[in-house]
Amino acid sequence: MEQYETIDASQRRNYFNRVLKTMVTSHDDVIAAWCAWEPNALDGFDAEYRNTPGSDGTGRYIPYWASSGGSQPTLFPLEGYAQSGAGDYYQIPLRTGKEAVLLQFEAISTGVRVVADQESIVRTAWKNREWEASIYWKRLGW
Repeated sequence: MEQYETIDASQRRNYFNRVLKTMVTSHDDVIAAWCAWEPNALDGFDAEYRNTPGSDGTGRYIPYWASSGGSQPTLFPLEGYAQSGAGDYYQIPLRTGKEAVLLQFEAISTGVRVVADQESIVRTAWKNREWEASIYWKRLGW
């Protein structure tokens, strides 16, 4: 992740979508993966990506790839990430600047409710002491 800037800026979202989707499809114990980038931190193209798959009205790159019951992963934009409580999965690592282990995670994206009772890991990414992104994966059976 630290060397993402070596990827052409116009290809970074496609690249990370492939990485996240592959995490879910290639590992039977991974049921979801996401990352959330600060405004324009990934590629500077947030304005062009408003309301596209993996983004919301802000255009931020906030893809959430989730699979249920062995199905192919579906791409949703993260929701609630800016709110205390609902967005603790993002807000806690942002406030503390540290990796976080979530004991329970609930997400609702486009009407699909996912509740994960197993532990999940949220890693943080920094550049020049500036917050850039959170990266998450949810594993079964920890």
